[in-house]
Amino acid sequence: MIHWASQRFPTDDARRLEAKYICPLHGCGSTFVRHFNLRVHMQSHSGQKPFKCEWPGCGELFSRQLDCKRHELRHHNIGSYTCQGCRQQFADMDSLNHHRECFITTIIIVHH
Repeated sequence: MIHWASQRFPTDDARRLEAKYICPLHGCGSTFVRHFNLRVHMQSHSGQKPFKCEWPGCGELFSRQLDCKRHELRHHNIGSYTCQGCRQQFADMDSLNHHRECFITTIIIVHH
C-alpha cells in the first residue's frame, strides 16, 4: 500500500485572498503575495531570460534563477528527494510533488 501525507500551506484559495499583486497582462490572472514575485513573473511575459546554465555545452536560458539552479542540479544527477511510493529520485521538492500528483491521478484512473 502506498500512502503519504501532503499538505500545501496556504491553500490555493487562501493564497489568492492574501495576494496583493496581480499580473496586469489581460488574460493572465496570476497573483502574488510579494511584489518581487510579480516582477520576476513579468519576465516570463517579456521573454527575458537573464539566467544561463553554466554546465559545459548547455547554455540554456531561464527567466528565473531558481529554475536555472534546478536545471543545473539535473545535470549533476542529484536526487535529494525520493518518492516513498516508487523510490524514484528528484532534484527538487517541486518535481517530487508534481510526480506525486501524477502518480495519484494515475492510481485513481487505473483503479476506478
